[in-house]
Amino acid sequence: MALSVMCALAVGATAVAQPLGFDQAISAASADNLQAKVGQLRVDEAAIMAEQAGARYLPILRVEANTMVWDDEVSLNLGGGGGAPADLPEPMTPYEAVLAGLLTQLGEPVTVREQLTAEVQVSVIQPLGQLYKIHLADELSQTQVDVARLEQALTQEQITRGTSAAYLQWLLLDQLLDNARVSLDELLAQEKRVKVLVDNDVALPADVLRLGVAIADARKEVIRLENGRQIAGAQLTTL
Repeated sequence: MALSVMCALAVGATAVAQPLGFDQAISAASADNLQAKVGQLRVDEAAIMAEQAGARYLPILRVEANTMVWDDEVSLNLGGGGGAPADLPEPMTPYEAVLAGLLTQLGEPVTVREQLTAEVQVSVIQPLGQLYKIHLADELSQTQVDVARLEQALTQEQITRGTSAAYLQWLLLDQLLDNARVSLDELLAQEKRVKVLVDNDVALPADVLRLGVAIADARKEVIRLENGRQIAGAQLTTL
């Protein structure tokens, strides 16, 4: 049978009782616990640091670029003038045509350097001498992740223990309250029967007085247990 608990949730000056099961009480206590939230943040931070440490194994990509503007471009003229020499005959064969084309290109100026030049260098660097230090830093980061997770698990265990103790205390007080109410009902019923016997001169008025004292004590016990159960339920929301 699923257990349930009535947790008193204070809203302003009004206390509102809401039923929570044991698993729900554990989840609520973990979600609202400040230490649990801090522990999760530490785990996330350690994981990010470990990821960054592992990225140091990767080589470094370096890209460099520059642009220069010169006063003027530099050109080279091998033929001393433009076009092919004028004293060459007309080419008669394909070979002579190719030769004439080469002589024509040599006669045109060749640009050695543009007025605007640009240079781009891309290099990949792997620092082999630092790999051991990177390995040690990576292992340390992984250890920090493990430590953060262990601390988080310890915090969760403390929350579970505290919630379990408060929950069991609530159940105990709830059961005691039920028993006290049953005892009060029995005393009230017994009081009615004794009054009937007193009216018929079968019992003494002192018997009614003794029952009245017992009933007063039983009512005090019911009130005490009700307050205790309410406090135990409220403690479940502050773990």
